[in-house]
Formats: sequence, structure tokens, C-alpha cells
Amino acid sequence: MTLKPTGKMFPGHSNRVYSLKFSNTDENMLYSSGWDDTVQINDLREGGPVGMIAGTHVCGDAIDVCENLLIAGNYRN
Repeated sequence: MTLKPTGKMFPGHSNRVYSLKFSNTDENMLYSSGWDDTVQINDLREGGPVGMIAGTHVCGDAIDVCENLLIAGNYRN
């Protein structure tokens, strides 16, 4: 499956993606993060991002999901 932008509010990643994680409670939700300082919340039913969290610069496999909690490792201080 290829994820595509779903609109102007959530255009998708603008730089390298380093971490992907599926939700453990909803098989259609995929979280992705990388060098563009965002965590993208992707819904596979929509085919792309439906939400975004800004400010996290992820440089490796550094996101995890546990029910309604998302944890992201940040490269910056």
C-alpha cells in the first residue's frame, strides 16, 4: 500500500521517515516519524495521514504505541 496526502492540513512527510508503528488496538492506524519533526497519524482506510504531532525529530526506530499512549524518542535536547 502507498500512503498519499489526504489534504492540505496533513500533507504527509517532507523528509526521511525512520520509524513506523502500527497501533496495538486498531490495525488500520499506522504512526510514522522522521527528520521532518512530525509524527504522522495515518489511517489505512483513508490512504494517508489524518493527523500530525509536531516537534519530534526522530532519527531511528523510536516510536511506540500502547493503547492510547504514543511515545516518541527525540534527537534534540
